[in-house]
Amino acid sequence: VMPNNVLSEKLLNYHCKTASLEDAMNIVKKAYETDKIDLKEYLNHVRTLSKKQCKTIIKVRKLMTATQP
Repeated sequence: VMPNNVLSEKLLNYHCKTASLEDAMNIVKKAYETDKIDLKEYLNHVRTLSKKQCKTIIKVRKLMTATQP
């Protein structure tokens, strides 16, 4: 996928980042379910990844509201 302008490129990058963070959370969940990490470590990872994902979603919303007439 090739973005047509700078806005489209930023939105695509933010979408990819959000999706990759979701994938990372799923991997951490599987590691916890198979007892490769303990509960405390699982929660720390999910919290960190969730914060990053939330910040990215906020950036998308700001970008979308700033570009609407």
